[in-house]
Amino acid sequence: MTRSWKLPDIKPFPDEDLGTYLTRIGFTADQLQYARRSFVNAAGDAIRYFSAEAALAEMQDISCGEGDFRIADGYDTLTDHLAQGLDVRLNTVVREIEWSGDGVRVTVEN
Repeated sequence: MTRSWKLPDIKPFPDEDLGTYLTRIGFTADQLQYARRSFVNAAGDAIRYFSAEAALAEMQDISCGEGDFRIADGYDTLTDHLAQGLDVRLNTVVREIEWSGDGVRVTVEN
């Protein structure tokens, strides 16, 4: 049930949080844990603060395709691609970040 997000046609109550909604429609403890790890954590919130109505709307949005999507070679391949040609320094104290229409300049401590 959770891998596909093919949920029953049961509407959430007004202001119902996602955890309460999923419990009400029959999710097991394991399924709730999967929902926390996969969907809610990705959204950056706790399941008890996440609107069931908003979550269902997002799950039903198939404009980018259907199903779970994972980057097969790991998520670091995305950041590696974005960092190509940049001087990226880890474990470095940042002193200033300047944003402009031309890009971003980061000044580090040393």
